[in-house]
Amino acid sequence: MSMTRSPLYLSFGMPKSGSTLAFELTRTLLELAGVSQDRLAEDLTSPSNFVHKLDGAAFRKLLDESKNSPGPRVIKTHSRLFPRVETALERGTVMGHAVCRDPRDMALSMLDAAQEGRAWGTSQDGIYQTVAATEKRLHASIRLFQKWAATPNVMVIRYERLAFDTESVAAEIAAQLGITVDISKAVEIATGSKFTQFNRGQSQRWKTEMAAADVQRLEVEFKDYIEAYCQDVPVEIKTRKPRAGWFSRWFARKR
Repeated sequence: MSMTRSPLYLSFGMPKSGSTLAFELTRTLLELAGVSQDRLAEDLTSPSNFVHKLDGAAFRKLLDESKNSPGPRVIKTHSRLFPRVETALERGTVMGHAVCRDPRDMALSMLDAAQEGRAWGTSQDGIYQTVAATEKRLHASIRLFQKWAATPNVMVIRYERLAFDTESVAAEIAAQLGITVDISKAVEIATGSKFTQFNRGQSQRWKTEMAAADVQRLEVEFKDYIEAYCQDVPVEIKTRKPRAGWFSRWFARKR
């Protein structure tokens, strides 16, 4: 197995879908394979190589700065899929993944974020207070995801498997990258020492935490998406409890 020659690996995720975990898993796998994940294009990215708007100009600059790398640099984004990036994926010049989640659980996580004063807990209309208030963002997020997911060389990663069968997903990412590393070690590092924003160790929260009327409405609103992307739940859930990191300790002091 030979490592991909792609200079960039694009890690797209829906809000509250475990996308940070997928990103950190990918970074860790490549670091274990000897590929540094230093920051690119400091005027465009956060220290963790997050790009808010991955348009043609940003993409060209990232490609230019990564051209001499021995392997892919992982770029995290929630951006829409711009034409230049889509063309590069179709041609196989770059590759990536797209992380998705059940909208019923996304809505609950957005409400959690609203209560804690975090990102994804607000919109232009204010702080989310009801499941219904999250639906506009859910629709927009699903449209973005479906565009990425339909593009060649983008691997779809479903939240339930990512969160609760993490080693299997990590192995699939490694295979996509064409690298052979210690998968268990990569998962241990990514989930134990990286900031993954993993908040709850519970699968399909909506079944016990969401009002029946909200469940019914979301199942109608997102019927096709749920049928296509939300059925792949591990038979045996390997529960993983959140590890208390700097954010959770800070938040506990503030309550």
